[in-house]
Amino acid sequence: CADLTIAMGAVAGAAADGHTIVFTPVTPVVIQPQRRKDLPYTRDSFMPVCQTFENVFYIGVGPKSQFQDIQSLLAFAKTNPGKLRYGHSGMAGGPHLAGAEFWRKAGVQLTDIPYPGEAAYAAHLLTGELDIGIVTTNLVLTQKLQPLAVISSEREKAFPNVPTAGELGYPSVSVSYGGLLVRAGTPAAVVSTLEAACREVVNSPGYQDIAVKQRARARYLDHVAFSARIDADIRSVAGILRELKLQQ
Repeated sequence: CADLTIAMGAVAGAAADGHTIVFTPVTPVVIQPQRRKDLPYTRDSFMPVCQTFENVFYIGVGPKSQFQDIQSLLAFAKTNPGKLRYGHSGMAGGPHLAGAEFWRKAGVQLTDIPYPGEAAYAAHLLTGELDIGIVTTNLVLTQKLQPLAVISSEREKAFPNVPTAGELGYPSVSVSYGGLLVRAGTPAAVVSTLEAACREVVNSPGYQDIAVKQRARARYLDHVAFSARIDADIRSVAGILRELKLQQ
């Protein structure tokens, strides 16, 4: 995230002419300004142009896990508070906050174990040293993990029988999406031109094919919808960060 915030600061300080664009996940805008007061930008420093991708995260367990569905996991967690350990790729990152919100809404207490990335805890999931992970589609498929729930507004094609967090009654914010942003104040005509080019690329067969190979969703939103999603998630994430005492 440090490199991303540096990049965001560079865009915030650039001319508002549309020549300096950042392609980024939304975490530097949605999460980091709520955690750090020393950033050279705020949400209002940027004009979101378009969403171009979504990554999908699951509540996943290893092949040796005693849990075969999310209901049995939650039942165990309710009678054994703090006993289950779940891994995620860093404090206050998207996976951490999505998992924390899910557990809170489900009324269970788990012990979270931060790692420098999901590859770092894959082996621990496989051995059973770690009970649960907040994991991507790629890790589920390559490591043959068992996905119990998907933290998304819709089911994933790769696992059509895995319920969403919302279907289970515990809708959780997932800030695992991103796209293009420019400096606030960029002329509307310039933003419109960039938005049209973005739509064409995201909907192209080549981009869609790359997304499939990367096991991501190529999902386009225009600047109005992208901005609205970011602002709604800022409000939602604020409550989670406050409960976890991760705000500055």
